[in-house]
Amino acid sequence: MSRILIKLLSKLYFHCCFLINLVSYICIKMTILDRIRLVRKKIGLKQGEFASRIGLTQTSMSMIELGKSVLTDKNIKLICATFGVDEVWLRTGKGEMFGTVSPYEKELLSVFSKLTPDTQEFILEMARNLLKKQG
Repeated sequence: MSRILIKLLSKLYFHCCFLINLVSYICIKMTILDRIRLVRKKIGLKQGEFASRIGLTQTSMSMIELGKSVLTDKNIKLICATFGVDEVWLRTGKGEMFGTVSPYEKELLSVFSKLTPDTQEFILEMARNLLKKQG
């Protein structure tokens, strides 16, 4: 009788550990998805605009935000590079959303996010031209 009880307890322990790991994984996954949504809203972009800037469709972005599609390492890196998001923050929630940025960068991002997409594109083109001239 005690052998059967030990086997049952062992199986129960295994399943509990599995469930705890699964719940932890889901919480982490949801957290990063929440942070992506937060970045998108902070920048002031709709899903489609946000998605197109990182080379995705609005449908793909929606599926990622809902947790129905896999968030790849490539997508994480693209979000960070495109929007200046701190990768450690995006993955873990530790630190600052935009890392350490100067007051000028914060103001620029704030103003830029409120412009229309056409105006944003114009500003980016002007900035690229200035960079070329700067050498």
